[in-house]
Amino acid sequence: MSSPARTRVGVIGAGAWAVQSHIPQLAAREDVELVSVCRNGASELERIRAEFGFAHASEDYRDVVALELDAIVVASPASLHFEHAKAALDSGAHVLVEKPFTVTSVDAWRLVELANERLLHIVVAFGYNWHPIVVEARRLLAERSIGELRATFVQMASGVGELLAKGTYPKHVEIPSFPAEPSTWSDPALSGGGYAPGQLSHALGVLFALVDVPVTDVFAFTTNEETQVDIADAISVRYANGAVGSIGGSACPQGWGRDQLEIRLYGTEGQLLIDFDRAMVSRFHGLGEETRGQFDVGDGAYECVGPADTLVNLARGLDVENLAPGSLGARTVGPVEAGLLSSSTGAPLKIR
Repeated sequence: MSSPARTRVGVIGAGAWAVQSHIPQLAAREDVELVSVCRNGASELERIRAEFGFAHASEDYRDVVALELDAIVVASPASLHFEHAKAALDSGAHVLVEKPFTVTSVDAWRLVELANERLLHIVVAFGYNWHPIVVEARRLLAERSIGELRATFVQMASGVGELLAKGTYPKHVEIPSFPAEPSTWSDPALSGGGYAPGQLSHALGVLFALVDVPVTDVFAFTTNEETQVDIADAISVRYANGAVGSIGGSACPQGWGRDQLEIRLYGTEGQLLIDFDRAMVSRFHGLGEETRGQFDVGDGAYECVGPADTLVNLARGLDVENLAPGSLGARTVGPVEAGLLSSSTGAPLKIR
């Protein structure tokens, strides 16, 4: 029996993260054919093409989508995600979009609608959503509810200070031979903002995978010190059922050495706590009624294996769960977009 044809994949935006994460992961799969790659810089582009065996390379993303591929990874600057993902969907490809999903809610939901119309999948690169800690948290909530949502609290910190200020990647991510374009992160016209879209979107991806109540109101303070984008954020939210919450985070120096992400959900019947730094998840219903997931110290480190594998599996028609679909990605855009606008105007905003 002949083996099924390989899934033909292209990459738009082969920057440092795509070269370090998505592309090697795709190249390791025997059922994937790396067909086309796109990025600015002819010499860097040719090196990536040759290293990973792409058959085609271009600095124009339209040359990639014209090949009518099965799946396309969009890892370009955030402000270009809508344009590039729409073109990929229009070509008939399933799409993996790096976070933040888009810069505006309108664009996010337009992509979701387009994918639904064309019966295509969108996967958002929220690597945490495939993390064993989050998988266990979802299992615990399915096993026993914490009741109606009352409050959510999210706090995050990560060593991206120099990235947001100067476009310099942390040492464990940078590829010296492929220097990052500073404006990708530090220019709000390209990035859509700083810490909120670049990092808190990860936290929101986890939060909304656990909480299905929509956010209706947002009020926020942010600080940018000497940078052009926000480097610390405090976003207050109200949910449709009257519950309240806070979403906060801060960029830290490159030598920070650890990523912190903690999420607490409080309901009428219990609470759920996720702490990636301490590698634990706990469902609590009162003294003597706590259930904890068992993880080793260090198991909470970020990894981004699930999104690319899910993209390929879905493109191949396999029955796998998409843990970060476009609809979830779209839900994360609203609080970020409204939060940055609220901070600049000093007024609370409603999310439609």
